[in-house]
Amino acid sequence: MTNQFVDQRSRHDARHRRVLRRIQRQYDIPIMNNTHRGEYVQLLVLDTLGEGWRTHGDPWLSWDIEHSDGTKVEVKQSAACQGWHDGTQRSLAAARKKARFGIAKGSRAWTQEAGWIEPTDRLADIYVFAWHPEADVGLADHRHHAEWRFYVVRSDALPDGQKSIGLSGVERLADPVGIDALAAAVQSVKLDQGQ
Repeated sequence: MTNQFVDQRSRHDARHRRVLRRIQRQYDIPIMNNTHRGEYVQLLVLDTLGEGWRTHGDPWLSWDIEHSDGTKVEVKQSAACQGWHDGTQRSLAAARKKARFGIAKGSRAWTQEAGWIEPTDRLADIYVFAWHPEADVGLADHRHHAEWRFYVVRSDALPDGQKSIGLSGVERLADPVGIDALAAAVQSVKLDQGQ
């Protein structure tokens, strides 16, 4: 290798490490913005589900995580404390009332087999709704896995034609579980669907 190539590679590696440190700082804060929190929770769920599950990383698909048996999971999340929080104390009741999760079926979806399709129903088999209930901005930490509550719902149990659902609607469909019971809850819903 020439010295010029080694120098370019070294500069590339140093720049890559700086970018990774900046990315880590964006995710390593107690109150994450909606985009980072969504990605973080999706990977948290994936890590919790364990072997056989993978994320495809394709934003055009209508699900986030897929099992090797073809089961598709969509992860939705919300939190009482938001990244844009103005510092004033919000009550948990007010935060709960504002918590909403998108459940609209996609107008179009991309599949490797058929290209663009117009789905007639939701493409995910299971929805995992993640809720971070701590409303005190001084106490909330989205990185603390034990603070999250998860609701696992079969896709066909969600209201037809509805584009979003509030936390109270989700609570009518499923009981909350902590991070340690999430994999078992997903497995139970999978079995209930006959997957």
